[in-house]
Amino acid sequence: EMLADESFVLHKDDFNLHDEIIKACKHTGFQPHIVFETSQRDLMLQTVSANLAIALLPSRLCPEVGENTEVGSKVVVRPLVPEIIHTLYVIWKKG
Repeated sequence: EMLADESFVLHKDDFNLHDEIIKACKHTGFQPHIVFETSQRDLMLQTVSANLAIALLPSRLCPEVGENTEVGSKVVVRPLVPEIIHTLYVIWKKG
């Protein structure tokens, strides 16, 4: 709920976590205010470093946002609690 008043930059809706993020926000009791959607992670981070929005990224992408990068020195990276659980499926060819 502490994110309810924030503006969000998200990956475009073709990104697999887009709907999960919106669903998690609604489950917490608010509709996220999405100000920008992009398929480019670097553009998301630039939007955050310009103080235009916050972003929710998969944990596997966050180590790349280290403080030694230009953008990384301007942003804070923290785990989201509670975590957003993402279900994966196994798909293979029949036969």
